[in-house]
Amino acid sequence: MYEEATSDADGTEFRLCDRLLVRVPEAEEILAISRSHVYRLVEAGDLTAVHIGRSCRVTVQSLHDFVDRLVQDVKAGDSGER
Repeated sequence: MYEEATSDADGTEFRLCDRLLVRVPEAEEILAISRSHVYRLVEAGDLTAVHIGRSCRVTVQSLHDFVDRLVQDVKAGDSGER
Protein backbone atom coordinates (compact mmCIF):
# COMPACT_ATOMS: atom_id res chain seq x y z
CA MET A 1 0.00 0.00 0.00
CA TYR A 2 1.23 3.48 -0.83
CA GLU A 3 1.93 5.03 2.54
CA GLU A 4 4.29 7.92 1.85
CA ALA A 5 3.60 10.87 4.13
CA THR A 6 2.26 13.87 2.24
CA SER A 7 1.26 17.39 3.22
CA ASP A 8 -1.85 19.09 1.93
CA ALA A 9 -2.24 22.80 1.18
CA ASP A 10 -2.46 23.84 4.83
CA GLY A 11 0.60 21.77 5.79
CA THR A 12 -1.35 18.99 7.49
CA GLU A 13 0.54 15.74 7.10
CA PHE A 14 -1.35 12.57 6.26
CA ARG A 15 -0.71 9.18 4.75
CA LEU A 16 -2.34 8.28 1.47
CA CYS A 17 -3.61 5.01 2.91
CA ASP A 18 -5.73 7.09 5.29
CA ARG A 19 -7.63 8.59 2.36
CA LEU A 20 -10.38 7.07 0.26
CA LEU A 21 -10.19 9.50 -2.66
CA VAL A 22 -7.48 11.51 -4.40
CA ARG A 23 -7.60 14.35 -6.90
CA VAL A 24 -6.65 13.59 -10.50
CA PRO A 25 -3.27 15.40 -10.16
CA GLU A 26 -2.49 13.17 -7.17
CA ALA A 27 -3.43 10.06 -9.17
CA GLU A 28 -1.10 11.32 -11.93
CA GLU A 29 1.74 11.61 -9.47
CA ILE A 30 1.08 8.26 -7.82
CA LEU A 31 1.00 6.41 -11.15
CA ALA A 32 3.62 8.65 -12.84
CA ILE A 33 1.39 9.19 -15.87
CA SER A 34 -0.23 12.20 -17.52
CA ARG A 35 -3.55 13.78 -16.61
CA SER A 36 -5.08 12.70 -19.91
CA HIS A 37 -3.92 9.12 -19.31
CA VAL A 38 -5.67 9.12 -15.92
CA TYR A 39 -8.90 10.22 -17.61
CA ARG A 40 -8.48 7.56 -20.33
CA LEU A 41 -8.09 4.90 -17.62
CA VAL A 42 -11.25 6.19 -15.94
CA GLU A 43 -13.16 6.11 -19.24
CA ALA A 44 -11.90 2.56 -19.92
CA GLY A 45 -13.06 1.44 -16.46
CA ASP A 46 -9.52 0.70 -15.24
CA LEU A 47 -9.81 3.37 -12.53
CA THR A 48 -12.92 4.34 -10.60
CA ALA A 49 -13.76 8.01 -10.32
CA VAL A 50 -16.54 9.73 -8.47
CA HIS A 51 -17.81 13.26 -8.78
CA ILE A 52 -18.54 15.42 -5.78
CA GLY A 53 -20.21 18.43 -7.25
CA ARG A 54 -17.94 19.34 -10.16
CA SER A 55 -14.85 17.80 -8.56
CA CYS A 56 -13.53 14.52 -9.92
CA ARG A 57 -11.86 12.16 -7.45
CA VAL A 58 -10.22 8.78 -8.07
CA THR A 59 -10.66 6.05 -5.49
CA VAL A 60 -7.44 4.97 -3.80
CA GLN A 61 -8.66 1.37 -3.94
CA SER A 62 -8.92 1.54 -7.74
CA LEU A 63 -5.31 2.79 -7.92
CA HIS A 64 -4.17 -0.21 -5.87
CA ASP A 65 -6.32 -2.58 -7.94
CA PHE A 66 -4.99 -1.16 -11.20
CA VAL A 67 -1.35 -1.61 -10.16
CA ASP A 68 -2.11 -5.10 -8.85
CA ARG A 69 -3.62 -6.03 -12.26
CA LEU A 70 -0.55 -4.66 -14.04
CA VAL A 71 1.74 -6.74 -11.82
CA GLN A 72 -0.39 -9.85 -12.35
CA ASP A 73 -0.29 -9.28 -16.13
CA VAL A 74 3.50 -9.11 -16.01
CA LYS A 75 3.67 -12.26 -13.91
CA ALA A 76 1.34 -13.99 -16.36
CA GLY A 77 3.47 -12.87 -19.31
CA ASP A 78 0.83 -10.53 -20.73
CA SER A 79 2.39 -7.16 -21.50
CA GLY A 80 -0.85 -5.69 -22.86
CA GLU A 81 -0.78 -1.88 -22.88
CA ARG A 82 -3.50 -0.02 -21.00
